[in-house]
Amino acid sequence: KEGQETIAKARASAKSALELDPNLAEAHSAQGLILVIFDFNFAKAEAEYRRALELAPQNLVATGNLANLVSKLGRLDEGVALQQQVIALDPLRAISHQNLAGYLIALGRYDEAEAALRKAVALQPQSAQNYMRLAVIQILRGNPGAAVELAKQETDPFFRTYALALAQFANGERVEADAALKKLIAE
Repeated sequence: KEGQETIAKARASAKSALELDPNLAEAHSAQGLILVIFDFNFAKAEAEYRRALELAPQNLVATGNLANLVSKLGRLDEGVALQQQVIALDPLRAISHQNLAGYLIALGRYDEAEAALRKAVALQPQSAQNYMRLAVIQILRGNPGAAVELAKQETDPFFRTYALALAQFANGERVEADAALKKLIAE
């Protein structure tokens, strides 16, 4: 019930903001997020994000949300270009480099993805998932031993165990990989 109330409040807030000012980029961006998360209406969400960007081309949130949406829809090259715009606008946000790396990994552009992740580590060394993603890149490159070492460096305990399970399996360490997997399931 509490979740439904929160969703209703989010919908009402976005609707109210759009009624008060239909040219408010943030309201269109918020509406787009609601359409993605709660309605799975990706076409309308994309239209809302694009309207937000017409109104405020430098809007980091709308640009990042659009990059995320188009990437999930399989338009990874467009997602990369949009995420690069986000980074150009604010190069010191580690999450922006992480997001870019995710799109690049999916495209098989491992060198660029690794560079983006190394930048994210430099900006925010304790941020979760950087070393997990670096380990995944090594697995995809066929270097499972290097992946195990990177997985051990992951700062977040959940993602460390996850990365270890993947890397150890890829490295032929079945007993260790099974133990990591059992730990994930238990936790």
